[in-house]
Amino acid sequence: MRLFHRFTLFLLLISIGNIHPAFAAKHPVHSGSSKGRKIQKPIRPDPAIVDTNSEAYWRKKLPWLYRDTGLVVYRESVILPLLKRHGLRPVNLAKRGGFVELTLPKGRPLHEYAYEAESLSQVSGIRVLEGHEFDPPEAKVEYSLQSASGSSCALRLLLGKNLLAGASRMAIVVVSLGTVSDEESKSLLAFPEALTLAIPGDDSTGVRSCWWNLPSNKQAFLELPMEPSGYPYVKPGRGALFIHHSRSEVEKLLQARQNLYPSAAGFATTFGDRAIENRPLLENILRYTSAHSKVFLDLTSSSRSFTASVAFEASAVAYVARIQEPDATGKILEAEMLRRCERAGKTGEGIWVLRYFPGLPNHLQRLIEKNGKQLNEIGLQWVTLGALR
Repeated sequence: MRLFHRFTLFLLLISIGNIHPAFAAKHPVHSGSSKGRKIQKPIRPDPAIVDTNSEAYWRKKLPWLYRDTGLVVYRESVILPLLKRHGLRPVNLAKRGGFVELTLPKGRPLHEYAYEAESLSQVSGIRVLEGHEFDPPEAKVEYSLQSASGSSCALRLLLGKNLLAGASRMAIVVVSLGTVSDEESKSLLAFPEALTLAIPGDDSTGVRSCWWNLPSNKQAFLELPMEPSGYPYVKPGRGALFIHHSRSEVEKLLQARQNLYPSAAGFATTFGDRAIENRPLLENILRYTSAHSKVFLDLTSSSRSFTASVAFEASAVAYVARIQEPDATGKILEAEMLRRCERAGKTGEGIWVLRYFPGLPNHLQRLIEKNGKQLNEIGLQWVTLGALR
């Protein structure tokens, strides 16, 4: 009887274990056969593509570009060559609506990129059916292209926010060279980077011989004295421009100054805070510089200057800048150089006007060498002022 009760209890426990999971075995017993059972294989990640210039990398990043057979000729003949010759990445290419959109870096005018796209199309037998520029024209251009096989492509070129590597430019202008000795002038001319020198001179003294035959990376501007607010107590010097001068008088005085140094790229003001606030005088000056392809540099620091607005109206090239005064410790000069270079890296160009002091070329060279790594990361080029635009 006891044996019967034990056997009954044993069967009851087995049945409960099959119903309630708490009594189930922790390690289920598998039969020897795996027939009918799906075995999960471990997921292995795709191998990383190290070469970012390889076709495999571009295929992975831009599957739509390689999937569309109608884009093959445009992809190989225009789109990829245009991107790769400027060191761009797949992120610069997108499909938006019906357009293949290329975002190109600043630092070059958009029409130059457009000319490249047209030239690549022509070599590959691709016809430009239609092209549209937008207002402003430097912002966007769209093309309707057709290959020899009859396939079509709508191509859009845009300028992005990033700057083309090496496209940022900085011009250093050195003023107050009237008391510089011939020996000191040699150190300026031997400075390894590009410099723009504001050269003094007038009808009576002319231009000193040390400033003739400048090296190729140096450029001359002529000092242009103009009427100051302190006149007549403050004398601007011989050949100065005054607000009472007529247009013919302005042209005569500017031509006489230009004859002192015919190859000078432009004029840099000395004094002139009253003159620069006189629109009629400034209109006469900038009409002359525009007609003679000269650059006008306003250094008056006047908050009421008409230079920018009148230059736009006269289609003249003009800049407004402040003069950096000598710094005994050199710390202010270094901080200002880095600030201006960083800004030039974002906007594309910059101007730094320095008042000369003994030892300036050597001091500048040490600063550039000390901060060489940071300047190289910006991709900065030192140019003359006339080469900015």
